[in-house]
Amino acid sequence: DEKTVKFNSERFEEIKTECMIYLLRIGYKMKNIQFIPISGHLGDNLVVKSDNMPWNHSVTLIEALNKLKAPKRPI
Repeated sequence: DEKTVKFNSERFEEIKTECMIYLLRIGYKMKNIQFIPISGHLGDNLVVKSDNMPWNHSVTLIEALNKLKAPKRPI
């Protein structure tokens, strides 16, 4: 299928760069953003590290979500 990128690291970096530019423009701090390559269709890097992305050294999506801290509520 010509629309799939076959877990291509170069394509992931292109998308990551485009997202970073947008997020910086609207005020996000890069230290607070983590990019995780996933395939929701195939389940890659959602819960278990994927063998389809040996170039990926980040955590899985569930690991990243589990590390999030709830914001302090305003008093």
